[in-house]
Amino acid sequence: MNDLNIDNYTMDDILKLFKITDFNENEMKQAKKMVLMTHPDKSRLPSEYFFFYTRAYKILYSIYQFKNKMKMDQPTEYIPDKPEKDVSNYLKNNKETFGVWFNEEFEKRREQTDGYEDWLKSDDGIIVSNVKLAEMHNFFEEQSVTIKSEVKEYSGNINQTFETDIFSSLHYSDLKEAHTLAPVSMNEFYNKPKYTINQYKTHRQEEEITHLPYDEKKANSILFEKNRVDEEEAISRAYYYAKKTQESEKANEIFLAKMKLLNN
Repeated sequence: MNDLNIDNYTMDDILKLFKITDFNENEMKQAKKMVLMTHPDKSRLPSEYFFFYTRAYKILYSIYQFKNKMKMDQPTEYIPDKPEKDVSNYLKNNKETFGVWFNEEFEKRREQTDGYEDWLKSDDGIIVSNVKLAEMHNFFEEQSVTIKSEVKEYSGNINQTFETDIFSSLHYSDLKEAHTLAPVSMNEFYNKPKYTINQYKTHRQEEEITHLPYDEKKANSILFEKNRVDEEEAISRAYYYAKKTQESEKANEIFLAKMKLLNN
């Protein structure tokens, strides 16, 4: 193994590294044992290997906790640090200088997100032109085509909207999507079959006959597949946030280290 930069490893790489297939307690014990075996005193390897395996295991353990819905109470030790007093004294005497420095450092380390702050401040999705009634049909068609084109351009692994699935008991839609996405185009509206009450009853009866309920085996198979997909998404989400947590902790360490150097 030549690459000891954990940032270059995907979730699948880490799972293969520790030979994780089921995320059970025994596999986690074996993974921890593997980490301990890389300690310089036991392996005679450079300490970089031990640090790499330790970071990889922390990510793995975060995923394990997330997947098994476990919350472990970890005691937090607060060790008094004399440089903190020096930083505090510096802040009292150099407020303006510190403000400039802090803003610069904050912009360097501020995480770039795809949130909706900019969209909420913009006029995106707001109709500012005066559309006449006769032109309303064409206007809605243009809006529908534009939105559908934008959706097709995107492809990725992480959802860009925040909403529940259709089976959720508490259903909600994504804020931006609810305000910008045209749910039905005029063509879809006009092409939708129109029924009288009797015609609709007949149509429903035909639908019920055509789409008979699945047998128990088929239904269980569909449910199992849905649960499997949900679990994979949960693990991927846990990996993403575990990596983000490590990056945040590293950035905080650098930030605090620079603060302690201000008074020197």
